[in-house]
Amino acid sequence: MLLLKDLPDKKSIKKISKNKKGIDTNSAVFSLQFLKKASDAFKVIDRFFNSHDLSQGRFLALTVLYSDGKNGLFPFEVADLMGVTRATASGLLKGLQTKGYIVANQSETDGRMKRVSLTDLGKEKIETLTPEYYKLISKFTGKQDKKVLKEFSMLMCDMSSLINEIE
Repeated sequence: MLLLKDLPDKKSIKKISKNKKGIDTNSAVFSLQFLKKASDAFKVIDRFFNSHDLSQGRFLALTVLYSDGKNGLFPFEVADLMGVTRATASGLLKGLQTKGYIVANQSETDGRMKRVSLTDLGKEKIETLTPEYYKLISKFTGKQDKKVLKEFSMLMCDMSSLINEIE
């Protein structure tokens, strides 16, 4: 995500929008600040995964496969669960297979399809990395009061609903 290093303030937003209807400058300032912090957080997360020879996408694919248990999933199921295209999932899975984290086996019910599942190395990777990841992201809010976190979580739910309405 690309954002300006120095975000526009309320006065700048008012000036550029020339008091057009439908622009709540307080909401615009908050949203820009939120997006900037989210962008900063993703940079930290990317560095974390890079230091562990992974990407966020590959980590999420491992997480999906770990949650599945031992049956394995078809690549299209991984794509659906991750909310990405089949092509994206395919690329992520190929990278994981190359590293030895997953294995693809012929489906017992459909010989044209392969199921992917974690190898012992992949299971070890996700079990080791996930607690470190949670430790990292828990630092994003510091030692905030539970009430503050709950209110922020409610705001995020409201934002999610409003964003879905826009789409």
